Amino acid sequence: MRSGLLRQLLLLTGLVLLVVTLLVLLGVILVMVRQPPAAIPPAPSTLTAVSIELPSPPLSEDAGEMLRRPLFWNTRRPEPDAVPVEAPEPVLGPDVLDKVRLLGVFAAGDRAGVIINVAGQRQRLMVGEELQQWTLQELSAAGAKFVDTDDASVERTLPLEHAAVKPERASAGRTQEAAAAADSRE
Repeated sequence: MRSGLLRQLLLLTGLVLLVVTLLVLLGVILVMVRQPPAAIPPAPSTLTAVSIELPSPPLSEDAGEMLRRPLFWNTRRPEPDAVPVEAPEPVLGPDVLDKVRLLGVFAAGDRAGVIINVAGQRQRLMVGEELQQWTLQELSAAGAKFVDTDDASVERTLPLEHAAVKPERASAGRTQEAAAAADSRE
């Protein structure tokens, strides 16, 4: 009984394969024999450029407010108008350096500057920046050297308050007592 059933299944499988093969051959023959449809050229009117002018929509009174509100912000509030930052008023007088106290000297990498007190307000001034008619030219551990902006030959040095400057190396003519006395003052 099993051999009869197996034989019928093989015959049925062979028949299905034969039908599929015949359909594929028929499809290939039809594709080769049939002519493709003729191409339709585009109409000349579709190839010319035409300017399109759209009327601008009328803006309502609320349109300006809607345009100023940021779309993706949580609060959807207009950006605040920028408030101009006022620079501190310069100290008036015959010479600003008369009223300036040098509080500190700082350096970071290739940048250096001073901390000064001008009319009760502390501010930083970098080397090369101006304070009214004076330009900060150079720094040392004992003070800062300013040069007049108009006349570079005019120089002023502001001493650093509470500066503890170490003395330079003792020269050959200096005695040990003088060196010890200088060290005891520090």
